[in-house]
Amino acid sequence: NWCMKKAGYQGTDSAAARSWLRWSDGIPLDVPRYGCIVVFRRLVDGVDNGRAGHVAFYVESSGNEIRVLGGNQNNAVSIKGYPSSDLLGYLWPKYEPVHTEEEVIENLSVLSPYQQRPNGRVYELSLAEREARIAEFQQELQNNDDAVERARLQETLDLALQDYQAAQERANYVASAPPTHSSSNGGRTNWRRAWAWSSSNGDILDASAPYNDAQARNKPGEVQGENIERVITFLDVENNPRYDPALHNSEGREWATDTNQDGTVTTCTVYVADVSRILCAEIPLQPNRAANFMCNWLERADQQNSTLQQAGWRKLESAKKAQELANKGYPVVATQRKSPAGHVALVRPVPEGETVDEDNPFLAQSGATNASNTRVKTIFTFSSGLPARYQVIYYWHP
Repeated sequence: NWCMKKAGYQGTDSAAARSWLRWSDGIPLDVPRYGCIVVFRRLVDGVDNGRAGHVAFYVESSGNEIRVLGGNQNNAVSIKGYPSSDLLGYLWPKYEPVHTEEEVIENLSVLSPYQQRPNGRVYELSLAEREARIAEFQQELQNNDDAVERARLQETLDLALQDYQAAQERANYVASAPPTHSSSNGGRTNWRRAWAWSSSNGDILDASAPYNDAQARNKPGEVQGENIERVITFLDVENNPRYDPALHNSEGREWATDTNQDGTVTTCTVYVADVSRILCAEIPLQPNRAANFMCNWLERADQQNSTLQQAGWRKLESAKKAQELANKGYPVVATQRKSPAGHVALVRPVPEGETVDEDNPFLAQSGATNASNTRVKTIFTFSSGLPARYQVIYYWHP
């Protein structure tokens, strides 16, 4: 549980090894892969009592043994072999590809649907490219007379057809707007008024917004993370009057949220709330509340047994992981508490032509500067003397 939380995943919150067989955020694997979770039974007086077990991380298989990295192995964290006859199951995080980007890139096969771009972003084959690949397999099968080779080619063709069908379903899937919420804050009902694209207080949603959820994040033919880029383009933070502090200050809009020391407002929380809603990973916008309140909400959402845990937002341990997940199309935000207002921003995928700096993720944000492409170290405050609570903290939504 400790390792998985450090890696940014939700564990089982149980000390029982076999609880991982019921891991809500995991999927079973038929074949192990390096780093997957392995659950073993543990015999008590030579008998499987259905409760005792051991859980660790898969390293390799050797003969009749499965070697794993784990704790409580000879009273230490070590790599140790266990009988394969005691295996209960292999598991993998359901929100992560079974193959890492590195494996995809290093082990490109005829069935790989991915290609790497120069900046490290991963591109997925389009439906047309998949169709061309299927035609090649069919031609090879037709021209081959060797029975063994034909069987192999037929298996490859079947897998390619399955991949095409799954890709076609994703290509045709369209996410709908998440349901409208209604809440009360200081007598003002429905904080969704901030979604009004005019000065009215109505709950107005733009039907053309590129809503995307977990099923629609990345489409065939796209670079991973393009779903985030569509939202950034749609909201157009540099030119959209919705994020113009001068307009908010002159009109006195009651839902403008970040109050500065001089009494003016900026709209970083409005932008993050808008982005999160379109990405179906909503972070509530609270009228007349500074970004510190959004930071507090995210912190509570990450806590065990919190009523907000079902919102799905989880804390990340590093800027590097934040950039990696944004590149894959997951919603990721950067936050920092400050006096009086704090700040929040969207971590965006690495733009084309830019180089990666794992300690300095790319951002899109509204605030003192409205920018669709800037960097964390340009916007946020970094100091070795800052308490942990006031440093930059990243959250992601699976």
